[in-house]
Amino acid sequence: RRLLVEECERLCGQFPDDAGLQFFRAGALHLAGRNIEAEQAMYRAKELGGNPKEYFTTGAIAEIQETASADRAKRVVWTGLIAIVGVAGGWLAVMFALAVLLAICIPRTPDPSVTAAALRSSREVWLERLYLVVLSVSLIVFYLTVPIVSLGLLTVTVGLFTALFFLRILHLGILQRGFYASWGVIRGVFLGRLRNDQGIAADEKSHPALIAVLREVAGKLETTPVDAVHLTPSAQICVYEMGSGPFGLFRRRRVMEIGVPAFSQLTQSEFKSILAHEYGHFTHRDPFYTQFISQVSGSLMYSMAVMNAAAGVLTHVNPFYWFYWLYLRAYTLLAAGFSRSREFLADRRAVVAFGKEAFVSGLTKMSVDGGLFANTAVGNIRHELSQGRAFVNVFEAFRNFRDRPEMAETRQKLLEETRTTKPRWFDTHPTYSERIAAVSLFPEATVSLDDRPAADLLSDLPRIEVQLTEILTGYVHRQCYPKAAPLAIGRKDGTEGKADACDPPAIANLSVDRENADDVLAAASTLDQRGEWADAIALYKYASQKWKEHAAYAENCIRAIEQKRAAAELSPASK
Repeated sequence: RRLLVEECERLCGQFPDDAGLQFFRAGALHLAGRNIEAEQAMYRAKELGGNPKEYFTTGAIAEIQETASADRAKRVVWTGLIAIVGVAGGWLAVMFALAVLLAICIPRTPDPSVTAAALRSSREVWLERLYLVVLSVSLIVFYLTVPIVSLGLLTVTVGLFTALFFLRILHLGILQRGFYASWGVIRGVFLGRLRNDQGIAADEKSHPALIAVLREVAGKLETTPVDAVHLTPSAQICVYEMGSGPFGLFRRRRVMEIGVPAFSQLTQSEFKSILAHEYGHFTHRDPFYTQFISQVSGSLMYSMAVMNAAAGVLTHVNPFYWFYWLYLRAYTLLAAGFSRSREFLADRRAVVAFGKEAFVSGLTKMSVDGGLFANTAVGNIRHELSQGRAFVNVFEAFRNFRDRPEMAETRQKLLEETRTTKPRWFDTHPTYSERIAAVSLFPEATVSLDDRPAADLLSDLPRIEVQLTEILTGYVHRQCYPKAAPLAIGRKDGTEGKADACDPPAIANLSVDRENADDVLAAASTLDQRGEWADAIALYKYASQKWKEHAAYAENCIRAIEQKRAAAELSPASK
């Protein structure tokens, strides 16, 4: 057939105006499977005055036209698919490249041009604008891909069902799972931000001194005080915004969560400096930007969880899943770099407001003692639960443990480890050493230091600690034993509780190096893929508490697993 086509081509080249040769060429091309060219040759012969019915039967003419139309449709589909893959791959490459480039451009050493009068250099202003443009475009592109991915999943589903139907296999489960995955991708766009507050609300009536300090710090930074304060059992202090409507844009409320361990660790000057850092985020509108970043990340993780629940092991050959997986990594890399740049700006606000000494001292205590609490408290609560007991006041038990003479060396070792921590691409916060270096050129503030303990700002710290111990114990119990009855076990006095190092859970057939963050996160991911979600959550929580730079990533993974649990309960496999 190839030789026949070549011969016809040669003759047509010699006699281009011969209609009969063009018809013979059309037939040869059709036999060779080149139907679009065959149809074009037939049209050429007609233009030269030839009559196709003199050379072909009516059926043959119709066959050439039909096969040419089918081939043309296939060509359009393949061209479209190649274009989509090319554009998607190119955009992912651009996102990764921009994320790396912008992260490199973040100033990590003191800038002499940045003073108390001008808290941002022109370079940092332009860096912020570029980050916001890239993140905004990435957000828009993600939402543009949602109907494409959903339609693609639906098309693949119908194709598989049709192929099996022609093999005389009626598999309605494929349709059910495919429709479930397609709808899940669309539904993920409309998910609101989830906050699971594990704490106690604090107001002016119950804690007037604390609210007064919060207002004082807000006034110092010339910003609006927070609308709500929650005392939590964690070792962190953070801020965010809650609102209604798309991206929480309407009726926004400022919320601050204050980890109760901070009150027993910090002086009032140090506490105010940390609060000034958090209010600095509001000054720079960071919680507002986080609303959008969290929405995209949450939607991506929910969609991936739904696809995984619907397809099971076939997820590994699902191109749409891997596109979202890469998109999430690229977007997280961008968001992490942006987050680090905002932390530097918030640090400067704190230093200018309450002095470098108070900031450095407060940051050191939060990094060392806060990290020590995170690495011991949950592990010991888990241990006590396994023995059928619970702490009355885990915070008091921690203080007794921390103040032991032999712990001085351990705390010093933790400080050295904190100082020598290397920066990583996906870290949401700069390292301790980077943050200290970035404020080193700032002059000391003229405000006098207040060495009174921050615990004096709370009306009844022991009672609050007991309540939060109950909340934290209940939370750990639900995570470790999700199917167990509500917690009802004997109590143990907090002053007698052991405070050994927090160990990750012992997992059968899985070796975990608890001192290696990558190993712990990889093990948690493996457990997630196995479907052992309770153990995966426990490991992610361990990583979040031990390595603060991975806290945001681990919390996102935990959220994805919790969404996956909910998705699994609704998936066809569970019905």
